[in-house]
Amino acid sequence: MKKLFLFPLILLLLSGITETAIAQNRNHLIVQLMDEWKKPVPYATLHLVRSTDSASMGISMSNEQGICTFQISMLKDVHLEISSAGYAKQVLNLSYEHGSRQRDTITIVLKKQVASLSGVTVLAKKPFIEYKTDRITMNVQQNLTTAGLTVLELLERVPGLSVDKDGNIIMQGKTGVQVIIDGRATLMNTADLVKLLRSMPADQVASIESLHAPSAKYDATGNAGIILIKTKKRNATGMYGSLNIGAGYGNFAKANVDASLQYRKGKWGLIGQYGYMYNKKSKELGIDRTDRNSVVPVYFNQNSLGHEEASNHNMRVGIDYQASKRSSFYVNLSSAHQSLDQFTSANTGIGRPLPDSSLGSVSCGDQGIRHYSSGLSYKYAIPEKGREFTVDADYMHYRSDENMYYDNRFFDANGASYKPDRNFRSFAPSAIDIYSLKADYSMTFLKNIQLETGLKMTSVGSGNQINFEEKKSSNWESDLLRSNSFTYDEDVFAGYLNLSAKTGKWGYQGGFRIEHTKSSGFSPTLNREVNRNYTDIFPNLHISYRINSMHNISFSYNRRIQRPNYQNLNPFVYFIDQYAYSAGNAYLNPQYANNLSLTYLLKNKYMIQAAMIYTSDIMAQVLLPDSANRALFETHENLESEKIYRLTIHAPLAIKKWWNASISASGMYMGYEAGDLKGKALSTGQKFVMVQSTHQFNLGKGYNLEITGKYTSPLTYATMRVRPENFVDMGLSKKLMSGKGNLKIQVNDIFNIRKQHLNSLYPGFEYKLTQKLESRIARLSFSYAFGNNGGKTQSNRESGARPEMERLKL
Repeated sequence: MKKLFLFPLILLLLSGITETAIAQNRNHLIVQLMDEWKKPVPYATLHLVRSTDSASMGISMSNEQGICTFQISMLKDVHLEISSAGYAKQVLNLSYEHGSRQRDTITIVLKKQVASLSGVTVLAKKPFIEYKTDRITMNVQQNLTTAGLTVLELLERVPGLSVDKDGNIIMQGKTGVQVIIDGRATLMNTADLVKLLRSMPADQVASIESLHAPSAKYDATGNAGIILIKTKKRNATGMYGSLNIGAGYGNFAKANVDASLQYRKGKWGLIGQYGYMYNKKSKELGIDRTDRNSVVPVYFNQNSLGHEEASNHNMRVGIDYQASKRSSFYVNLSSAHQSLDQFTSANTGIGRPLPDSSLGSVSCGDQGIRHYSSGLSYKYAIPEKGREFTVDADYMHYRSDENMYYDNRFFDANGASYKPDRNFRSFAPSAIDIYSLKADYSMTFLKNIQLETGLKMTSVGSGNQINFEEKKSSNWESDLLRSNSFTYDEDVFAGYLNLSAKTGKWGYQGGFRIEHTKSSGFSPTLNREVNRNYTDIFPNLHISYRINSMHNISFSYNRRIQRPNYQNLNPFVYFIDQYAYSAGNAYLNPQYANNLSLTYLLKNKYMIQAAMIYTSDIMAQVLLPDSANRALFETHENLESEKIYRLTIHAPLAIKKWWNASISASGMYMGYEAGDLKGKALSTGQKFVMVQSTHQFNLGKGYNLEITGKYTSPLTYATMRVRPENFVDMGLSKKLMSGKGNLKIQVNDIFNIRKQHLNSLYPGFEYKLTQKLESRIARLSFSYAFGNNGGKTQSNRESGARPEMERLKL
């Protein structure tokens, strides 16, 4: 692994040494770009031109702080041309003799461009992947292989992100990710967040940002970091709309439709969006395990085949009103409806070691999910003084109704039934209500110091029930041993203070967040109650140093918390069959993570980052033996610690004019310790590598080709060893109808090689698990945009409701 990162590291260091040596004999012209509200203007293009003959003396781009540095031998009879999207172009005449000074700093204020260009279309294409010292941004519209995908599938294309077999989102090898959509609450736990993201078409998304060093303004929830998903919006006057339709086929058919309409006139703005997705997919599961708790070992070989058929509708309406020059209101209403049907047929062979009996099981059922959310925001801003005050109120209601049927049949070695069938059915209604209120204030003082502070309150109430019945003779009778109910209430009160400043080449950002949590979980069926009342402080620090316009380094530290998902606290037992089930753990404690990272950025494009994450009381998903019933069960347990060490390189590559690429590679170590995990000591860990690369080819005449590949080497997670996983996607697009239409064809997992293999690291427990989800899918899609496509994507306001939605699981 050392060899893997040594060569690019040497190249980057040599680049810095060479740049420094040349700069010693040159003058430095430092340009600071600000807007009319004294905020930095990043990524503007600056062109230094000799006035006498219009010869170019250098072209550069302002960094994230709006700063650009030129290193030249003289400044006489030259002028500086500055251009940036949304701002009027400026030309500044400069002149002084060589040697008169070695360094000069000028501040230029750019004004917003108000005049429109009639009959002229300007296309400014953002890079597909952008790297900054605190985040990675994927500009979704620049990718060809995302058409027809869900947002969950889209997350796997972001460098450093992955999704495991259960839909858990992993950032740089770490679970516990906070997801924010348009600055508002997702308010779900892992399982239901997965269902929501699977119901959202990728065509609705403008960009995805993964933040590994969030400030105190963000909730402390999310050990690994924060994912910001921003949907498509426009702020141009008039009407704008888009339509996306698609169809696909793997083992089963798929279809999706997404339509949006946006209108703005005067002080009013309106957005409406509707999406529909149909997805039927197959799944295969195989488990081989050995039970050695008897004199003669017993072998279990389970193979199952099933499918899941989902129909999703999601709708959103937003209204914003600019009450005055400084105040505005925004109302957001959204709903999502999902209908899910599932069927699984399994056969479990049992032997000592030759098969002497088997269990044949069938499970089928349906689930209806309804999710409603509403939000009201108020904003008062005095931009010329750098002051802003916002208030956000949110409410979310989530309802799930699941009905399942289980048929278990028992056969001897000859395939004859040797005991009566056992049939069960279950009804599991759940409801969750979440209220959130948040107020934030920010101000700028002493010209370059920004203060942010705020308060937040969140209240969660949930009720869950599962009713089991067993068929005896021809009658259904209640199964009190399996039936259960569970209520959970949680209140979180938080406040934060954050300061950021820039002085010369240095940038500082630091603060702290205080959160007080009071929760109560109660199961009347089991007569079990768990109450918690605790207060935590979460500091954070981010320091950056701009060596010059080419080189930047930064250091960050933050402490974060991950509270248990609501369903993981729920002591319900969910059966797959007689020998496999999952269960909640009402005694789970929160986990706490300390994150340290050091980042080097070259030319605002190439990034090297070293990081260390130490998590105490890590909540790990584990597969453990149930010796009494000779079964395997899945649950979550607190392990003593998790240690992660990571070295990551991100680099865009301009190979040819028609061929651009990007590569992201990480070398990591993950280790786990547990002194007593169900009576066993656990100490596991392993080094591994993650590599992802995207290649884009401009074939001419409106055709573009894109190929994306991803590889993850073997790794260790808690009680499991995971074998390598990889895939390759390819897409081809053609622009139509004067660029307003786009036709795409794509194939995901071309070689159909994506499969998950696990085996046990828990002492004395042997199993091998293989899971194959439908992954090779061909899709055809067409998108069309109409109306006024001017303007730029609106900024998405921050909401008080954020991580709670990620913790729902029904």
